[in-house]
Amino acid sequence: MQDKADDINNLYSNLQNEIFNRIIFYLRDSNYKNVGKDNVLSWQIEQLSKMGMLNSDVVKMLSQVTGVAEKKIKSMIVDDGITIQDEMTAQLVGMTHKSNVKPDNEQLLNGLLQQTYSNLNNVVNQSLISRNAEDNGALRAYQDIVNKSTVETITGLKTHEQAILDNVQKWVDSGLKTNLVDKAGHRWSLEGYSRMVINSTAHSTFNQVRMSTMSEFEVTLASMSSHAASRPACAPIQGMIVNTVPRTDKHFNPRYPTIYDHGYGYAWGTQGANCKHELYPYIEGVNTNPFHHPDTKKAIKNGKIQQKQRGLERLVRQDKKMIAYAKSQDDEFGVSHYKSLLSGHRAKIREIVKDHDFLHRDYSREKVITKVDKYIMPDAKNAVFHKEKLTKYALDPTAIESGGASKAKVFQSALGYNLNNYTDLMDKVYNGVTKYEAIPQNDTEHGQKYRINMPIKGPNGNTRSVRTAWIKDPNSGELRLTSIFVNHRKKG
Repeated sequence: MQDKADDINNLYSNLQNEIFNRIIFYLRDSNYKNVGKDNVLSWQIEQLSKMGMLNSDVVKMLSQVTGVAEKKIKSMIVDDGITIQDEMTAQLVGMTHKSNVKPDNEQLLNGLLQQTYSNLNNVVNQSLISRNAEDNGALRAYQDIVNKSTVETITGLKTHEQAILDNVQKWVDSGLKTNLVDKAGHRWSLEGYSRMVINSTAHSTFNQVRMSTMSEFEVTLASMSSHAASRPACAPIQGMIVNTVPRTDKHFNPRYPTIYDHGYGYAWGTQGANCKHELYPYIEGVNTNPFHHPDTKKAIKNGKIQQKQRGLERLVRQDKKMIAYAKSQDDEFGVSHYKSLLSGHRAKIREIVKDHDFLHRDYSREKVITKVDKYIMPDAKNAVFHKEKLTKYALDPTAIESGGASKAKVFQSALGYNLNNYTDLMDKVYNGVTKYEAIPQNDTEHGQKYRINMPIKGPNGNTRSVRTAWIKDPNSGELRLTSIFVNHRKKG
């Protein structure tokens, strides 16, 4: 179950990476290296006008991730939940000899499923789909980068390029924020919140299905697993036999403590957020408790030490993200700086694990996804390229009035394409739309526009960047080519 949870966590981690990649992409497309005090305000207006396109991109990314995540979440909760139910039923039949009991946790599992969907939608999704920058984590980050970079350029604190790099770095370092604010006034990050929800759901599914199945067999006592490190709510009762019902329940056994007296049902309590304790069925006179009860004060103290390790693991993941960002910006100093931090944080983890025998190194908690896929034009495989765009325009030397003749001249001289070999150019463009990154343009009443630059090797052996423009018709849904020409610059 935890493997499935990790896969889902990686989806949301990669979503954040992709969003930052789009923000960086839009900033790079503005030629910000040539911006100074005299033209930074024009640059600011131009960049802020792109927020609608960024919002559309983010919604599309979120839609793709949500579709995949929901299937994986359902598999983790429903499929694994049924497996847990069946295994627990077989165990309890052996313990109670009640072969006629047929537990049905369908309603419980569906409730957990819908609650998880709701939690992610209300916090993660709603923090990314709003067109209002104040309520949209991605737009809030983009607007902050643009506005602060503008101010720092005007005041002369930094060059415009350095201001952009520094402000993007700050946001990559802190992560995209949701609209959820905790009691201390801190906003949850997109990645942090989704990770907490998924990990807690995996644990809740495991224990709630087991407890529900136990209840069907009228087994209300359980052995609680024990750990050397524990949260304060769990430490007093871990390793002990506990009631899984409140004191008011008719099946409550006064000889044992109840989880309801230790925060059960609350995020901070037993079985709450990030709790790793598990409950196993116990029947007096039938089985024994395999766990021991560690010293409460020592377990709480160890829990605080373990949290230091978790904090270092978060720093390691963040260092890796910052190294990836610095590499994407060709920032050699930044790469060196964050590699040095990474080395230091890893050394501290080795040291804390070495000094405390109850800790162990788990490299999966230090893992981070830094690869970001290129933004491929949606429905690119079904793009339509009408040959007349070449035969009667871009490769037609007689199309003087439409302007095609000038394009045809460049295609012939630069790449060797003409009316006799246009099908080869069409084939390479078709291949390129599913391979090269698309740049979303304006979403007009006529449809969403895209631009794709692709390197094409012509019949004469030369390779040049060919710019193609596309539009998706809002009525027919057809994605078709609207323009094609050889870029003035040789590189794509």
